[in-house]
Amino acid sequence: MPATAMRPRCAKLALAIAACALLCGCWVYSVYPLAEGDELLVVDKSLIGTWWQPEAGCSLTLSRFFEEKVYRVVYAAPPNKAGGGCLIDSGRSAAFEGRLVKLNSYQFLDLYPADRETQHHDLALHSIYKVTRLGDRLTLVPFDYEWMKTQWSENKLSAPAKEGDNSLVLTLDTEALQRFVSDHAADDEAFNPGKQIVFHKRSE
Repeated sequence: MPATAMRPRCAKLALAIAACALLCGCWVYSVYPLAEGDELLVVDKSLIGTWWQPEAGCSLTLSRFFEEKVYRVVYAAPPNKAGGGCLIDSGRSAAFEGRLVKLNSYQFLDLYPADRETQHHDLALHSIYKVTRLGDRLTLVPFDYEWMKTQWSENKLSAPAKEGDNSLVLTLDTEALQRFVSDHAADDEAFNPGKQIVFHKRSE
């Protein structure tokens, strides 16, 4: 990635880091997308529809942007959610553009905010999830924050990262990010099964 192309995104990073305090939990973000262009993007029509987190009643709805290899993804919490399974507050929703990226035999969902609600994501940053679907069960696993922080602190990343309040922002360009994700796709430390977010398909 040319240095001149990196400057506009990196110049906004300080503001993005300051806003990370608005987000819940510990999270890993990326300045750059996991794929540019359509060559690594796939469409899985079985993902389209509404998926539920049974313990909290939160929903994940995926639909298509016409024939493009892009999903509209809406995550929503009910007015009176139960337990602590939801990632956002009661009655809130968050909209994203989602791209399903295939690297070797693994699939990853790259989410990018489609709105700028300060309650959950006013950051123009990407979040990446390893995706597994088995029947009516959909599992999303984000990068493990503590593991990634160790990689960063031990200089195992080929580009610097930026640390915020309970967040880490990767500045690897797309090509380097693909290599990094591919290298660790099967690593349960990088994508910790204990941090998985499980959804079940809603019966129509």
